[in-house]
Amino acid sequence: MNNLTLAQFDYHLPDTLIAQTPSVHRDTSKLLHFCKRKNKISDHTFKSFVDLLPKNACIVLNNTKVIKSRIIAKRLTGAKIECFFLEKCSKNNWKVLIKNSKRIKNNEVLNVNENHQITIIKKLEKEAYVEISGPLSDFEFLEAFGEPPLPPYIKSKRPKDHSNRYQSVFASEPGAVAAPTASLHFTKEVFAQLDQKEIEIIYITLHIGLGTFNPIISNNIIEHKMHKESYKICKKSAQKLNEAKKNRKPIIAIGTTSARCLESNFHNHAFHEENSTTDLYIYPGYRFKAINGMLTNFHLPKSSLLILVCSLIGIKTTKQIYNHAISKKYKFFSYGDAMLIT
Repeated sequence: MNNLTLAQFDYHLPDTLIAQTPSVHRDTSKLLHFCKRKNKISDHTFKSFVDLLPKNACIVLNNTKVIKSRIIAKRLTGAKIECFFLEKCSKNNWKVLIKNSKRIKNNEVLNVNENHQITIIKKLEKEAYVEISGPLSDFEFLEAFGEPPLPPYIKSKRPKDHSNRYQSVFASEPGAVAAPTASLHFTKEVFAQLDQKEIEIIYITLHIGLGTFNPIISNNIIEHKMHKESYKICKKSAQKLNEAKKNRKPIIAIGTTSARCLESNFHNHAFHEENSTTDLYIYPGYRFKAINGMLTNFHLPKSSLLILVCSLIGIKTTKQIYNHAISKKYKFFSYGDAMLIT
């Protein structure tokens, strides 16, 4: 496929179907199941997730933890400056995105409170490298003074109220600036069901960057360049994944982040222990090597995430599923409902 136009990945979504708040209980969200073998769509709630998994399946979860990456600091003049912490470079040194940054200079100190400051080490056009100073470590600092980095389509006047729900119940590795949203549906009760059915759970880490919201601007989508994100697969997880492949167990990626991580890592017919980065761009024509299915939310029109789903089940089928979901009033995007592809 030499030319895939961006218009092929567009669809109309009523604003009323963009979820602004999560479901009352994580596992009461709707769940659409698409079975590739039967070419069949069925409607459920997430409480049915475990029962819909293929026999002997294993699931792969991204245990990244969303950091409270939005910090409001003040210049000596009293002017408020928003710093969006993007990526840790070294101890207390970070790459940040700065709003209202025109007058900010190198070596300027921004105050967060009387004990904690942010020093501008090197200012770029919209980004900067900064150093955090104060008694708290960098992650403690963000936890204490930051706000959750809600996506732009979630309009909230009280972002701190989302600290718990914009985070999976199993998040353990801080570093993401967006949630792996397919994971938000999991509860202790769902994990108990997985345990009862002896479905293996494998954890990996991919820290989702702000680039996940970058729009595709190329009319020919193949020309789009993906942002880099860091990931880690430990020795134990690599061994479990290779055992699953050897025993022909279906590997179900929980979220597009897990899917991209696994596909990036799988080479020479095996998974590997690895600390690395990926800018893998999956679009129609891609041959999946690592995964056999995926749980995912419903994604923005013309987004790389929607394009990944189209790569797994086809553009026509994806549009049929999305039209069905819209007609059934499924909720879309981060706080929305989910789709299981098996």
